[in-house]
Amino acid sequence: MIAVPLSHPPCGSITIPGIAPSWVWTEKLTAGAPFGPWITTADEIVDPHALGIKAWVGDELRQDSNTRHLVFDLWDQIVHLSHAMTR
Repeated sequence: MIAVPLSHPPCGSITIPGIAPSWVWTEKLTAGAPFGPWITTADEIVDPHALGIKAWVGDELRQDSNTRHLVFDLWDQIVHLSHAMTR
C-alpha cells in the first residue's frame, strides 16, 4: 500500500480520454487526451470527494455526476494513475 499525503497533489486538473465507466482502464492514456485549460489549486477545493463532474460531446451533455459517486475515491485514483503514468 502506498500512502498519499493529503497535501498532494498541490494542484489538480482533469483529463478525460473518453467517456467510460470509472473502473475501466484505457490504453488511450499513453496516447494523449483532451486537456485543460483549467488548473485548480488545492486551496480552491473544499472537499475533493464532492466535486461536480460534467462532460460534453459537442453541445450534448453526456455526463452529469459527482466525485462521491465514483467507484474509487480520489486518493486511490492518484495512487493508480501515479503508477501508470510513471512507468
